[in-house]
Amino acid sequence: MPEPDHQVAFEEAKEATRRAVFLNTARHMTSDETYKQNLARLFQICRSKAISAGAAMGLSERQIDEAISALCDDDYARLKNASHKEFVEFAKDSHEIVQKFLAKLDRI
Repeated sequence: MPEPDHQVAFEEAKEATRRAVFLNTARHMTSDETYKQNLARLFQICRSKAISAGAAMGLSERQIDEAISALCDDDYARLKNASHKEFVEFAKDSHEIVQKFLAKLDRI
């Protein structure tokens, strides 16, 4: 059974990665290479932390990616019929969640 700290760390990292996947799709909407690289790096950091935290719980990289992918699939299904306001709110929430996660990493 995973230790509570590992479970919390994994859940936070998984959520941050899910949100980073969403934000990373914005790469296709800009020609700014620096912005594209920053979004890609953001995703890489979150995914790396999710993999590390999941591994501490005994999960494989494949299991972790499948869990994140399932969340992203749910987001896609929900957002494809969302209003503009709902979409913008999800983007704002995603940004805040990822920034809080990164700030937490900086304190570690």
